[in-house]
Amino acid sequence: MPFDGSKSSTAIAVQGIERVIELLSSERQWCKGIRETRDGRRCLARALELANANEALVPVILSAIWQVTGRTYWQIEAFNDRADVTYADVRSVLLQTADEIRARQHS
Repeated sequence: MPFDGSKSSTAIAVQGIERVIELLSSERQWCKGIRETRDGRRCLARALELANANEALVPVILSAIWQVTGRTYWQIEAFNDRADVTYADVRSVLLQTADEIRARQHS
């Protein structure tokens, strides 16, 4: 069930974004153009999979991407792999996503 503000979906979303932030906690852990490298770097979409958070977080992350970049994306990979996207952009999106989840949690 996508994030709908209910207690269980909120808990899943909170746990999911915390795990994704942990998986991508430094630029050395992030990559683009490939889902995961042999040395353990991963793209944002792969981090979502590893956190078992696709369903709970994809809509919120896509919204955060728009809020951070002013661009609409239909897929996480299209944002992650864009030539001008940096780790700082990805990090900003993750923090915006966490803020959005917290705001919904308290409303």
